[in-house]
Amino acid sequence: MSSLNSVAVDITIAWDLILNLNEILDYLPTLDKIELSQLSKLFRLKLKPKLFRIVKFGQKPSDLTTIDKICINEGISKDSINEHFIDKLPDISSHILELSLYRFFNVYKFFEISLTFANLQQIRMFKICLPLQIFRKSLQNLKKLRLLSLDQITLVQFTNDDIIGPLLNFPGEFNSLSLSDCYLIKSKLVEDPLKASYNYGRQVISKDYLHLMDHQFPSLKSYTILGYKHSIAPMLSNFLAKHPHINKLKISSNLLSQQILTLISTHRSLYDLTFEDFGIDLNLEIPQFSNIKKFNYITYQSV
Repeated sequence: MSSLNSVAVDITIAWDLILNLNEILDYLPTLDKIELSQLSKLFRLKLKPKLFRIVKFGQKPSDLTTIDKICINEGISKDSINEHFIDKLPDISSHILELSLYRFFNVYKFFEISLTFANLQQIRMFKICLPLQIFRKSLQNLKKLRLLSLDQITLVQFTNDDIIGPLLNFPGEFNSLSLSDCYLIKSKLVEDPLKASYNYGRQVISKDYLHLMDHQFPSLKSYTILGYKHSIAPMLSNFLAKHPHINKLKISSNLLSQQILTLISTHRSLYDLTFEDFGIDLNLEIPQFSNIKKFNYITYQSV
């Protein structure tokens, strides 16, 4: 009768190695990454670029859920966190690649940020009014900028502003632009009043759409334009014709014209197309989009 010999097998899981895999770290929630970074110096070094890749300023207090949880758990104030963050900026600034700015952001800090976060690749701004010159000079510092998304942004030009050349300047490798309901206003004010949350509405000479369609973007791949009137359709048509490398396009349906539809249908690089429902001319003839691999039509239900 034969006997079976049992062999002890070591099945200890090396969690320190598993948790160091990028495939695992990329899917961890932010709070888990923060806790993991406190376990060892190795984890801190590994997670530092991931934790500080995205920075947000100017959110409502109710949106700061992660910060609130840290304050409650650690028994510290938000002011202390802010002061500590500012002290540590020299150590983390090189890791910050994406920046989101919201309506409560102090716009006069933007230029300083553009100097401090030299590696910024993406900027998203929401519901902010700021002087044109601050925005213009800040963009000039961002040599690695690849994406700019502006949602309900108003730029203010003062009478003493000396604008030579394009309204805004972008790096040659800049490739993604998104504009939604943005404006450029010319003010009666001679110069910037240097006051946060200043009401510029009382000194407006003119208010025009900010669409940047007179600019040339040699590397543009993704373009979004929403919330504008049909009157800019001829400019949009010229813009699309001048940018043959766009492969992702999102536009308001009210901007569609027969010429724009024809351009889209013959655009060889374009494969990702989205129309957002702002009403549409029912007399338009919709051509075949043979090059489009991904198509979305976004509608909104009235309440």
